[in-house]
Amino acid sequence: MENIFALSSGKGRAGVSVVRVSGSGAGQVFDIFGISAPRERYAVTRKIRNPHTKEAIDECLILYFKSPKSFTGEDVVELHLHGSVAVVSEVLEVLGGIPNFRLAEAGEFSRRAFCNGKLDLVQAEGLSDLIDSETKAQKAQAIRQLEGELSEKFENLRRQVIEIMAFIEAFVDFPDEDIPHDLDIQVQQKVQNIISEVEALVNNNKGEKLRQGAVATIIGEPNSGKSTLLNYLSEREVAIVSDIAGTTRDSIEVHLNISGYPIILIDTAGIRKTQDRIEKEGVRRAIEKAEKADFKITMLECGKAPNFNPEILNLINEQDIILISKSDVVSRETSFEYKNNKAINISVKKNKGLDVLLREIERRLRDLMDNSENALITRSRHKAELNLCKNALNEFIAARKKQAPIELCAENLRMAAHHLGKITGKIDVEDVLDKIFSEFCIGK
Repeated sequence: MENIFALSSGKGRAGVSVVRVSGSGAGQVFDIFGISAPRERYAVTRKIRNPHTKEAIDECLILYFKSPKSFTGEDVVELHLHGSVAVVSEVLEVLGGIPNFRLAEAGEFSRRAFCNGKLDLVQAEGLSDLIDSETKAQKAQAIRQLEGELSEKFENLRRQVIEIMAFIEAFVDFPDEDIPHDLDIQVQQKVQNIISEVEALVNNNKGEKLRQGAVATIIGEPNSGKSTLLNYLSEREVAIVSDIAGTTRDSIEVHLNISGYPIILIDTAGIRKTQDRIEKEGVRRAIEKAEKADFKITMLECGKAPNFNPEILNLINEQDIILISKSDVVSRETSFEYKNNKAINISVKKNKGLDVLLREIERRLRDLMDNSENALITRSRHKAELNLCKNALNEFIAARKKQAPIELCAENLRMAAHHLGKITGKIDVEDVLDKIFSEFCIGK
């Protein structure tokens, strides 16, 4: 197998840049750069030289990991260089000139770790999520997955199915004997228990929501303060604020981190009756996004109380947040409640009620995503295989109730175990490897 190398740290000028080499011939780099091999797993400083010009390239920190005690399971060398573009470029150029060395593809180090049994697929996906994590909650979820918590859930389900298969195989080996009725009922109950566990995993969307971010839309009439609120929550000017009603014609999306949870906040066009063709399309899109959101922040202007726009009120659900905006212009707060939601009086201009609003947003994000004690499924791939597993288990129960031959029923169990094995990469996963590892950065 070819030796691979890549810049594992970010491109461009930096304090330190890390170049990683992996493969059975990784140790060749010591001779190439004119240095002695360091002690395994000990950091040493060495002055490396260009093998062609004999000129010094850099004085760097070097680490050497011998197979199998490395990230990839192969021999690995790491060069911790001064983060100069010139230094990194020269090192990569020298490595590229060594026979049987080539630049790594995206995710290739992690793919080799998987192929060498250092990670399973679910852990590899957790590593990818950890690299991509932007919030504390995302990081915590990714670490649990990388450490194997989610893999163990899938493997535990697979072990249960295999145990039932082994029990049934014993009867297949003695075809003249039927499974006693009471034992058959026990087997079906065990299978039903597994189905219940699978359904609980499939129906919990918190993991996917945490990975992708919850979606919240800000809705209201034109000039109700939606863009002002978006700018406040974003802590920057992302939307144009104007006294002219209808300034926002299309949606503006901002990705935020609120109390450690990822959220996609969408400012929408003001909802009102209009003959303007462009504004009408903006209103249509606003309503569409509002209906698809995990929750809405509905802004009602205090000066229009209590005659608020019924079209906007009809969009409110129990999980939504209702705000009475521009409350600084009236002498006392506006009391309003709709669908068990008590409105919060706010004024961005006077910094009024915004702490209460942030607490309410945090509470909804926590309800949508918090699962601090358990690893959660994070990808549609997991859910698809779990559903196929559940279908196979349901077919087993249906077949046994019809007293189908036990050896035919056992095939349903084999398929269920097969789909669980595909999640972690135990079996038959060549078709998904390219997609999974292509999502990694080069150097990982």
